[in-house]
Amino acid sequence: TKLEVTFSTAMDARPRALGIRRFLMPFATPPGALVGKVAVPEIAGGNRENGKRLFHGKAACFTCHQFNGEGHAVGPDLSNTVHRDYANVMRDIMEPGASINPDAVAYQISLRDGGSVVGVRVGETPEELKIASAGGLVTTVRKADIRATEALPVSLMPPGLLSALGEQEVKDLMTFLLTAPQRDQ
Repeated sequence: TKLEVTFSTAMDARPRALGIRRFLMPFATPPGALVGKVAVPEIAGGNRENGKRLFHGKAACFTCHQFNGEGHAVGPDLSNTVHRDYANVMRDIMEPGASINPDAVAYQISLRDGGSVVGVRVGETPEELKIASAGGLVTTVRKADIRATEALPVSLMPPGLLSALGEQEVKDLMTFLLTAPQRDQ
C-alpha cells in the first residue's frame, strides 16, 4: 500500500504533492527496520516485576515520574522509555541535569513576603501559578504575590539516586523501564 499526500492553499487550489519522507507514521514499519526487539545485554537477568516494585518503592521514582499513568506528574512521563536505549536512559538517571525536558524545567518563585517556592510549572491562569514539587505536591501562588520567577539551570532530580540500590536492583529497575510487560497469549 502506498500513501500519497497532497496539499493546496487558499491562493492556489491545485493539489501539490507533499513529501512524506520526514513524517513519522507510528503504524508503519520503516523499510529495513529490525523485526524484533533487540536484546539489551546490560539488563540480562533483570526482573521487570522487581523493577516495578523498586520504581514505586525503594527507588521512589514515582514521587516525581509517571509510568503508564501511575505516579506523579512532576518530572517527565517515563512511559516511553521502552522505546529508548539503555545508555541514554542511564545517563538521564545518573546525570539528570545533562538534558532537561522542557516540560520539567524547575523554577524558583520568590515571593513578596520573603518566602519562595521551587518546582515545575503545571498550570497557570491570569491570576495564579501552580507549581508541583516531589510527591506531586501542588502549590498555588497568586501572581500578585510573586516578586521574581527564575528558571533554574539544574534538574529537580538530584544526581546519584541509583547509589542507594544494589547492582541487581539497578538491573531490575532498568528492565522495568526498558521492556514492555509480557502479554498473556
